[in-house]
Amino acid sequence: MKSLFLFIVLSFFWINVSLAESSWIKFPLQGDETANFNIKTSKEFGPNQYIVEQVFTKNNKKNLYEKNSIETLVRFCGKKVGLYNAPKKLLSRGKITNFNSKTSSGIKPGEIKVFKGGVVLFEIPYIDIEGSVHVFCMPASYKGKMQNLYTPEKEKIIIRDNIQRLYQENTTERYIDCRRNMWGNKLSDKVHWIPLKPGSNGEIWNTELCKILDD
Repeated sequence: MKSLFLFIVLSFFWINVSLAESSWIKFPLQGDETANFNIKTSKEFGPNQYIVEQVFTKNNKKNLYEKNSIETLVRFCGKKVGLYNAPKKLLSRGKITNFNSKTSSGIKPGEIKVFKGGVVLFEIPYIDIEGSVHVFCMPASYKGKMQNLYTPEKEKIIIRDNIQRLYQENTTERYIDCRRNMWGNKLSDKVHWIPLKPGSNGEIWNTELCKILDD
């Protein structure tokens, strides 16, 4: 009996050690997606200010929908700059279930926006996989200024390259200000700070990360 008790205690200890050794703090998002932040590689660069690596994972169901949408969205590269309603191919899951008018992309669910700089943005109209899809109207091999290089001859290459981008989970840097409760982006060697909205995901992430980083 004592051996069994010791085994349980040691098992609990090992579990806690393995959890404590994890570099990543995970926060759940809509549709089984996660926001992940690497605590061990974080750097302090100012008073209660930190640089933290972040990675966002995607839901497999959402990935499949986005992949199936890319071919249709790339063809919008051949249209004039402006706002369009989604064609039937992008409504393959039935009636629209997302009626949120305040999206992070700035367009309504089910709308497509063609930008001058060679980007097409689409707001997903389904609540269980909500979010936006964007495609670039240029091959991945192009390294110049953002512009629309779409032609029917380049269509297959542009579709292929956008699908490859879809499956990349890039690690980026998030700037956190624990003292002023802000987050920031670095543009042209300068950090631009943005206040966090009360109750937003950003505020929740900041609060929990700062408990660890400021300790």
